[in-house]
Amino acid sequence: MFYTYLLASKRYGTLYCGHTDDIAERVYKHKEKIFKGFTAKYGVHTLVRYEPHDSREGAFRRERPDQEVEAGVENRSNRGK
Repeated sequence: MFYTYLLASKRYGTLYCGHTDDIAERVYKHKEKIFKGFTAKYGVHTLVRYEPHDSREGAFRRERPDQEVEAGVENRSNRGK
């Protein structure tokens, strides 16, 4: 089983979308800041939701639209700067 998951830093805070085959381990690694990237920098470690998928490809495809929406929102807010 594979999962697409959404983490948040706080209510109305920074979001992060990812995929994994072990949701409990992945959330633990984000909370403990084992990954030294985006989630550690912005304190994104609260699991908001997750969705199960039968394949890694299914989880990956589901992750992409969420990230494109997040990027689009960010890009619109930076226009004219």
